[in-house]
Amino acid sequence: MGCSGSMIGIDGSERACASEMEPNSQWEPSESSENVVPKKLSVTYECGELIGKGAFAQVYAAKLLENSPEEYVSTTSKQGTPRSSSSKDKRSSSKDKWKPTTEIEFAIKIIDLREDLEDRTPRARDASLSSTKSSKKSDRAEKEIELWKKVSGHPHVVTFNGAFERDQTVCMVMERCCESLSQMLRCKPLRTQERAVTIVSEMLTGIAHVHRLGVVHRDVKGDNYLVGGDTGEVVKLCDFGLSAMLPEKGTRLRGLHGSTPNMSPEMLLHKGHDDRTDVWSLGATLYETFYGVHPYEPDIFSTQAMKELIRKGTPAPKFIVRSACKTSKLKPSRGMERFVKNLLTREHLLRPSAKKAVKNLVHLTSPSKLHWALRKQRDPDG
Repeated sequence: MGCSGSMIGIDGSERACASEMEPNSQWEPSESSENVVPKKLSVTYECGELIGKGAFAQVYAAKLLENSPEEYVSTTSKQGTPRSSSSKDKRSSSKDKWKPTTEIEFAIKIIDLREDLEDRTPRARDASLSSTKSSKKSDRAEKEIELWKKVSGHPHVVTFNGAFERDQTVCMVMERCCESLSQMLRCKPLRTQERAVTIVSEMLTGIAHVHRLGVVHRDVKGDNYLVGGDTGEVVKLCDFGLSAMLPEKGTRLRGLHGSTPNMSPEMLLHKGHDDRTDVWSLGATLYETFYGVHPYEPDIFSTQAMKELIRKGTPAPKFIVRSACKTSKLKPSRGMERFVKNLLTREHLLRPSAKKAVKNLVHLTSPSKLHWALRKQRDPDG
């Protein structure tokens, strides 16, 4: 895959059960999961090491074990999942079940569907573990699967390969990436303007694709971008556990969603939000990446104090690089500073769309790089 190492920082939509999936155990779709499992994914996986753990889910490495249907292999290959070059010959020349090479790797996100303590009846709260499936968690998982399937297939979105249920958990199969963008930048901080613009362009292109399909991510942050692909450094948007479809024109989404440092003013002021809340969140993510601090960070940290600063907008971000910044050793150019300021426009109607922001990169990169970014936005398979 052009990369090695562990993938970290993946947040799911609900709490995961660690004890259910032991490394190197074999598991397969249950008979009761017909509504969740695509037929072409009714295969067996071997569960490997734990490679990611977030607040609500865990992610394991996995291998496809046996008898993968032709259509499944061709689909995953199109999305960039490695496959053996001689796999077709093996299927046609042998009567034995075709077994893929260890090059074909996946990651599986596991979400526990059982009721939490607060969801149970008073009589059931004495038990340490519930065997009852939570309808709320099931609905959220189904929504995540639906939206992830809708946006999958773009080079800057982590590929969704299918899902199934097992032992009161839902398992979402995706392409195996290397690590989170945050982790990569801590190990290999930004040092050149060209690399910075490339990463920003890929982050934006993924968001623009999602928005084009009418989906709002609502949790854009460095840990929700993974890096992978042939080079091991292609930036891909992941984790659609908090995502929602954009309402009809004239209405907005409601509620507080995502990580506090990246919440938009309109969300915190309960004015409703649309796809431009993701643009603000990206601006906050880039500010932290380039300057080593959140744009609105109280002297004495608390979640409530940070929310209040974002609501008021004062003091305004200073755009001064912290000496302790671990993700960038680059002093942002004036053009990059203006670009991030534009993403952090407080009035959401004046804030650029993701598509417009990609075009604004013309002042920060070479024409050839911009042409590539715009072409990928128009034609993901081009």
